[in-house]
Amino acid sequence: TLEIHVTDSVNTGIGYYQIIVLNENDNYPVVSSAMVSVPEDAVVTSYVHQLEPADADGVTSFNYTISNGNIGNAFEIDPASGIIRLADTLDFETHNEYLLEINVSDGINSVLVTVTVNIIDLNDEIPVFVTADQSVDVEETTLVATDLFTFLATDADANTVLVYEIVSGNNDGYFTINQEAGILSLTEALDYETITTYDLVISVNDSLHTVYTNFTMNVIDINDEFPVTGDTVLSISEFTLAGTELYTIQATDADERTVFIYSIMSGNDQNVFGLNTQTGIISLLSEADYEMDTLYSLVIRVSDSINYDDCSIVFNIVDENEKPTLLASTFHIAENSAAGAFVGQLLFTDVDSGGVQSYNLINGNLNNAFTLDTTTGIITINDDEQFNYEVISSYLLTLTINDDYLGVLLYDTAAITILIDNVNEYPIISDTLFSVNERAAKETLVGVVSASDVDVEQTLSFSIASGDDESTFEISSQTGAISVNNSGTLLFHNIPVYYLTIVISDNGIPDYTDTAVVTINVIDVIEKDIITATNYISPNDDGKNDYCIVESRELYSNCNFMIFDVLGNEVLNQTGYNNDWNAKFEDRKLPEGTYFYIISCPDDNYQYKGTITVLR
Repeated sequence: TLEIHVTDSVNTGIGYYQIIVLNENDNYPVVSSAMVSVPEDAVVTSYVHQLEPADADGVTSFNYTISNGNIGNAFEIDPASGIIRLADTLDFETHNEYLLEINVSDGINSVLVTVTVNIIDLNDEIPVFVTADQSVDVEETTLVATDLFTFLATDADANTVLVYEIVSGNNDGYFTINQEAGILSLTEALDYETITTYDLVISVNDSLHTVYTNFTMNVIDINDEFPVTGDTVLSISEFTLAGTELYTIQATDADERTVFIYSIMSGNDQNVFGLNTQTGIISLLSEADYEMDTLYSLVIRVSDSINYDDCSIVFNIVDENEKPTLLASTFHIAENSAAGAFVGQLLFTDVDSGGVQSYNLINGNLNNAFTLDTTTGIITINDDEQFNYEVISSYLLTLTINDDYLGVLLYDTAAITILIDNVNEYPIISDTLFSVNERAAKETLVGVVSASDVDVEQTLSFSIASGDDESTFEISSQTGAISVNNSGTLLFHNIPVYYLTIVISDNGIPDYTDTAVVTINVIDVIEKDIITATNYISPNDDGKNDYCIVESRELYSNCNFMIFDVLGNEVLNQTGYNNDWNAKFEDRKLPEGTYFYIISCPDDNYQYKGTITVLR
């Protein structure tokens, strides 16, 4: 209350005034942040926390709302009381903390306050094996204390301690497991031949829940045993065909499922045998020849890829009688050879070193011309009259050889050719008489000399040895035909008779000859005058020297008459000239001058030449 004095310098007045202060809501609510914990299995509507704000303005009624952090609307708040309750189920493994921002208002002023809700984790998750139902292979030589496998399990619950144990399958105590790390270790030596597989059941526990997994361990067999084989002696015929399977190597190995590899180490230098490297089957690659080798000793190695054993396989080759081969041969014997003469001896081959051979002549011995010694195979002449080359020049005999060896009789057949060698005999030529006209033209046939030779394959050759010094005649060396060579020397008054010595030769070895005299009579023919013609003419129709005259032209009716001017131009060509040329050509008078003539007569193969002077 205020007392107020008022004065005007004389009077003073007093007044009393009361000032009432009205309350205004000008202060913010004050509320503390909070941290609370709630188990993840808390039921919906469970109490979580209550806010208790203060306000200087004396406000006691507030409004509450959750403005942020309420993930999944897991919480709700009473707007009047500020009580926070659970609105949905919680899961620590999904959200383990909520930061709720709460708006607290006094109607005018408001503040944000944070309430931290920690979710308490409970053991509500079951462990899970990451390595569930595993199978591993372990060699039987694995050392004791070796870690074989590490089991791994997970648990969604935080900070869970997992414990691993072997539940079953470890009756003999071969294994141990680290309960914390889940490492499975070997405590006893393994033996594939005793136990090949172990089936264990492994558990993991989080103190509340237990789960199981199966674990299979396969023991791997290690190749620590040697193959076992045996030596073998076998006999095979040398006739055994290439490709035949002879023997299969027998091998065993204490290690199961062993794969053997077979190889020939020695004794097969000639590659007679083949070996299947996988099956151990020995086969014959090429025929085994007793005559080459009677025994083969093979060293076979059987390997299991680490260890091996060698064995001896002996093959005794059984000798067999092999077919002999009678060689085809050609023998020569001269014709007219005497009976008993040696023709030839049969030859044969036989790879067998023993055996008894005999021979037979079964075909081709015409008229028993030959004799065969069945023991030696020698062929001789039986009938010498059969050996005439001109009658028969060869024989083709079929013979056999019989081979008796090891109680087996075999034979072979061959053709033997016997050629009768021709003995050269003398050719025969006889004396002969021929005639020819004198001055007969060249190549005029006089006659053919005949000759003979019993050797039909001989080639005869003819020649003139004497009696024709001027080579008037010639003879064909092949046919014996005698013809005129030079008609100019063939004149009756010169040599009326020729006595030619003709030689006939053959081409045998040695060559033989025969001679004969061929008489050639030259026939005298009425001789013609020497052809002459007028050497000048004066064709002026005065009846004197108007024509070129050939004397005795009737003797030369078959002669050809040609006249040429000085330039070589033909002005007359006439056969059987009629003495009628008067220096005209095609009814045209030829100029004076010298002209040339040629008279050709086919009978004497000669040309007569001269000149004719034309004067007018």
